[in-house]
Amino acid sequence: MTAARDDAAVLDESAAAGAGTLDEGDSPSGLADAPDEVLDELERTHDEEAFTEELLEETPRPAASAPMEASRTAEIADLELPPVVALRVSAFSLLALTLIALGAVMFLARGVFLPIAAAAVLNLLLSPLVRALKRGRIPEPIGAGIVLGAAGAALLGLAAAVLPAVQSQFAEAPEIIQKIQRQYAPELEAFYNLTAKVEKTEATADAAVDPAESAREVVERDPQAILEEEAAEEADAEEIPVDVTSSLTGELLGDDVFNAARNVLTLAFATVVLLYFLLASGDVFTRKCIELTPHFRDKRAVRVLIGDAQAAIGNYLLTVTVINAGLGVAVGSTMWLIGMPNAVLWGALAFLFNYIPYVGAVFGAAIVTLVSFGEFEGLRMFLAPALYLCWTTLEGNFITPSILGERLNLNAPVIFAWLLLLGWIWGVPGALLAVPILAAMKILCDHVDALGPVGKFLTGD
Repeated sequence: MTAARDDAAVLDESAAAGAGTLDEGDSPSGLADAPDEVLDELERTHDEEAFTEELLEETPRPAASAPMEASRTAEIADLELPPVVALRVSAFSLLALTLIALGAVMFLARGVFLPIAAAAVLNLLLSPLVRALKRGRIPEPIGAGIVLGAAGAALLGLAAAVLPAVQSQFAEAPEIIQKIQRQYAPELEAFYNLTAKVEKTEATADAAVDPAESAREVVERDPQAILEEEAAEEADAEEIPVDVTSSLTGELLGDDVFNAARNVLTLAFATVVLLYFLLASGDVFTRKCIELTPHFRDKRAVRVLIGDAQAAIGNYLLTVTVINAGLGVAVGSTMWLIGMPNAVLWGALAFLFNYIPYVGAVFGAAIVTLVSFGEFEGLRMFLAPALYLCWTTLEGNFITPSILGERLNLNAPVIFAWLLLLGWIWGVPGALLAVPILAAMKILCDHVDALGPVGKFLTGD
């Protein structure tokens, strides 16, 4: 009994000492050597966020002596994770491996997953129109055909308006490049000379050999063989070169264009067919999800969840598309007013590139800058890219945030990393689909309580 009372007294003294230290304003790291009871009391009585802030703001304590540091290292090595923490670590590791495997499958089977992703995104964009036609007593299969026909006609009209501008711009490209070369000939010549000197220096360094070894090779070689080699080199130099690369290059280029066109047509056909079936099926998938839910209370929750998520994602995609169309009209009109050729092309370019945040505006401004430098002179050559950047900056920083609000304020580093990932996996179509898919994930996480932490991580606040 005496020993037990002594142990209790020691614990009380330690707790009192720990509490006294905490009341004096010391950082929580001062309790590193306190008993577990003191740490439990600290965890129970103090706010977690305040504790975290104190940990982040505290000044690192002086380095401990070697014996004390060795003792602490041994104690850390002997620690065992609680079962709950160990289970969470295992679950996180399994999730990471699953995501890596999923990324590999998406890359290897991109010909399958890309049409599925594109059709799913377009389904969320066009399904409200099909539902509106259904309320007008038009069956969903017919409504899906009407919507797809109207969308196809709009795309064909846009292509018919843009294609002549694209052909004209490609036809003028050599002349623009020659004009830029003539205008900036001194700078280009200095750059080429510098590059040639660097390459020559590298070649000289790579070809450097030991002088003694070189002299030994010259002595050992037959003079008659040296004369024969020199005569052969002179004969080769006098031969008339035959240009066999142009036809080969043309064939290879033709094959590349043919393969690219075939891949694009295959992707477009698969996407359109799958999109039609998704639109024509209506709420079949929603009905199946409700039927698979066991309890009636959960069935209603699933219905509300799916309906809200679909409505939010569809409204977002429709709003962004309207904003991008307005940006395209503004850019095209501005380019036409300042005398920029092919103004329709730059409007369509702004509309398409604006689906790619940050990177799209930079690429569009770079292309406009190149053409402007070939078309104008003096300070006027900077007018077109400056106006293009002004419109994209106004849209990205004021118009879109004011319309969408803070509910879809995505994390910029996450957006950029997601763009790189999908751009690497699926190419340019992946970059175009990256932000709509990320926004859909954010909305879904906000509507599912279990995925709330993921949605909070994707938020830019």
